[in-house]
Amino acid sequence: MQLTISDKPVWALALFIGGLLNLAVWTDRLASVYASASWRTAWLGGALELLLPVAVTAALLWLAALLGRRALQITGMLALVISVLCAYFMVRFDVVIGYGVVKAVLTTDHAMSGEVVGGFLAVWVLLLAGVPAWWFLRMTRQRSASAGLPTLSRPAALLRLVVALLVLVALLAGLRQVARQLEGAAGGMHASFTGVMAHSYLPMNWLAGVAMVVGTEVTAWRSEASLVHPAIRHRYLDTDLPQDLQVVVVIGESARWDHFGVLGHDRPTTPRLQAEQDQGHLAAFRATACDTSTKLSLACMFVRAGGVMPGDGLHQRDEILEQPVFAVLRTLGFSIDLFAMQGEAGYYQRVRPDFYKLREVIAAEAGAGVPDLDGLLVPQVARALEQRGAGRRAIVLHTKGSHYLYSRRYPAEQARWQPVCDMEHRFCSRDELLNAYDNSILYTDRVLGELFDTLRTKRALVLFTSDHGESIGENSHFHATPRAIAPPEQLRVPLLLWASPVAAADPVLGPGVRRAVARAQVLREGSGADVTHHHLFSTLLGCAGVRSPDGGLEAGRDLCAP
Repeated sequence: MQLTISDKPVWALALFIGGLLNLAVWTDRLASVYASASWRTAWLGGALELLLPVAVTAALLWLAALLGRRALQITGMLALVISVLCAYFMVRFDVVIGYGVVKAVLTTDHAMSGEVVGGFLAVWVLLLAGVPAWWFLRMTRQRSASAGLPTLSRPAALLRLVVALLVLVALLAGLRQVARQLEGAAGGMHASFTGVMAHSYLPMNWLAGVAMVVGTEVTAWRSEASLVHPAIRHRYLDTDLPQDLQVVVVIGESARWDHFGVLGHDRPTTPRLQAEQDQGHLAAFRATACDTSTKLSLACMFVRAGGVMPGDGLHQRDEILEQPVFAVLRTLGFSIDLFAMQGEAGYYQRVRPDFYKLREVIAAEAGAGVPDLDGLLVPQVARALEQRGAGRRAIVLHTKGSHYLYSRRYPAEQARWQPVCDMEHRFCSRDELLNAYDNSILYTDRVLGELFDTLRTKRALVLFTSDHGESIGENSHFHATPRAIAPPEQLRVPLLLWASPVAAADPVLGPGVRRAVARAQVLREGSGADVTHHHLFSTLLGCAGVRSPDGGLEAGRDLCAP
């Protein structure tokens, strides 16, 4: 069966996209990656790197050709235009095209995205894509025989696809050898050589990004579709729930309870929290995180213990069976606002806020030159209280907290303990790391104090915990060790419950808060190891006055319960 096309337009477009559009990236990598390599390694690696995207493009086009001439034309045009657009941002803005960029393009407010599209981009696309697109369509539109070109059959196109794939395999094998030579010269590489290449060259970078976005979206959709709403399994009663209650959930980052002065640290890192505790408004617990990395902890920390099927902590992830506590709050009439200084957009969507702002918007509103520190979240809360109307409200704040580089998580005036580790690429002693880390905890204390002041005249509860802890040693700063083998400090997190004076005096809320304060004191005097992230669901609802007659609040996990 004839395809009525020839080899010429396919290979020409493959050379244009995989070769010409990648010249800027290729020369940059020659000057950087191969700068200290031998001339043989540099020439071999450079040649293989330039041929690889050509082979990928050719394989893509021949695969489309098997479906017919029209499929080839559509695929070729899409590959050309998308690659030219990506090349513009790669060359002008030094953007690395990958999952994050593709995800942002597909999900970001397109009114904002349009701000970077101007006349220069239009000229770029017209010059680089216009003539090749016209030529490719012309060459594939007319019958090859009438143009004096040989006519291909589908078996011939399949043969060319096989050849392109075999060349691709050979190129990858050669690049692995080059990678081993470069690793030996550099004393070990920290990133996958082929992985970095895949995100450097067109069209591999945007193809990989699209594949990852589609994969994660399908996985998330299948997971979300299977999650059970807790209110389907249990009844949650709001008879005693105040109509004007404000619940604020603050998610910390990498904060360890053993570095909180209010929980026993020998440095006064939490003077504001200590003052609130002394007044009987704060219950401070030493808790254990449900996992050791942000994404894994966010998935499990606000779900009922009965709604999580734990994995082995080494090979298998926990299986989440139910929706988080925010789903129940919504059924109880709470509006939900979310303000974040991090970028866990997938998780924020699972919270399903009525209104939210991410760090870029918050920083832009603060103005140029204002550091994007956690303190910017407090005015957002104040504005939400003023502008978002009356009624029950839950506000979720996601902080940068004590994420490395610790010294960049607080203003200069908070640098109480010196010297600190303040450069990412130098050796840091353990004392320098600990000083910077404790300064970041001191700033967290300040931000929480400012938040309490904002809510002091409201009927408000604040629940603070960190997603996970942090290991800090000589020049080391990390978390995310598989839970089953993680050192204990990566699972140590504070869990704090604060009630405003109005809430503490409330006949419904006050008794529960007092019980939580008393329970925290007893646990601190003992081992303090009986509280976990799985207390969050029942504690958040129970302390707010929610009741469940059929076990929706798990026994022993409501820290405000009698």
